[in-house]
Amino acid sequence: MIGIPTIAAGLCKLRRSLQASDQARAAARAKQAESGQATSESAVLLTTVLLATAGTGGWIMNAHPDWLNGLNIHVHSFYYLLSLPFP
Repeated sequence: MIGIPTIAAGLCKLRRSLQASDQARAAARAKQAESGQATSESAVLLTTVLLATAGTGGWIMNAHPDWLNGLNIHVHSFYYLLSLPFP
């Protein structure tokens, strides 16, 4: 016959192992949830940066069209220098 302390010890071991597996499952679920949250936060930040850049660029082009022409001349001067034959 098995004694009551032996049964109680076995039940405690079983409870501890179930608690550990539940904790592991909960940690995995939390990690998945945080991963999705990080992805959506990154998407929001990227969208904000792109919209701010596009808005600022549009304002600069409307407010200072000569700057855009100067940038065009600058870039095309590099194209010209790169197209020259090497000696």
